[in-house]
Amino acid sequence: MTASLMMLSTLISCDFVLEGNSNKGDTQKEEIAVHMDEAKLLVETSMINMSVLHLSQLDKESDFDQEVKVMSNTLKREHFKLSQKLDEMAEEKLISLPDTLYNGSVTSILKVKEPLNSEVYLKRLYQLLKNQISSLDMLSKRTTDSDFKTLSLETKSMLEDELKETERLLTM
Repeated sequence: MTASLMMLSTLISCDFVLEGNSNKGDTQKEEIAVHMDEAKLLVETSMINMSVLHLSQLDKESDFDQEVKVMSNTLKREHFKLSQKLDEMAEEKLISLPDTLYNGSVTSILKVKEPLNSEVYLKRLYQLLKNQISSLDMLSKRTTDSDFKTLSLETKSMLEDELKETERLLTM
């Protein structure tokens, strides 16, 4: 009987240890999933940022209103700084960011059926800014990392201001 109790207690403790390790494994899987999401969303934000930079370069080639050209120049400066922040964050978190847009991405940004004028430019910019804000919202909600949360909040504020200015120019 004593041997049976000892075997039973051994089985119970083994089961407990295995269950404990199972929970630990689930926690590690969840942490890995969060890190993968952080990386994916940082890459997505960076790609959209590159698209905004590329789009803002088109002001030289197009007949934009003066106010739109001024905004475009401001965007270039702000999004170049953002690009640097994203690169620094990626390097710190060991995330690899693409340094150029895919050819297909550039083509889809530039592909227009009508000439690129101020209105077409602003509509494309509006959509890019909304997408970038959405990516940062998802990053902020998904992460537990304070650096990602800070970057998301600061950047989102800047993008929302740009979005408001884009809306204002579109309604003129």
